[in-house]
Amino acid sequence: MLPLNYQYPLSAWIYKVLARGDRGFAEFLHEQGYKMENQKTFKLFTFSNLRFPANTYRIIRGTDRMEVFS
Repeated sequence: MLPLNYQYPLSAWIYKVLARGDRGFAEFLHEQGYKMENQKTFKLFTFSNLRFPANTYRIIRGTDRMEVFS
């Protein structure tokens, strides 16, 4: 089960996984990131919308959830 607006929970999960491997690095990414000369900050990762093969998910009517089977 995933919320339809899954981007924030997914990025939070990625930070938690990184923290298990290297807490200091995860905190650095979350709090500071990498700054370029123009002061733009990069937090090291980005992702596009998740795509699932046809017939491997369904949106549950009346909720903000989708069920993924793949």
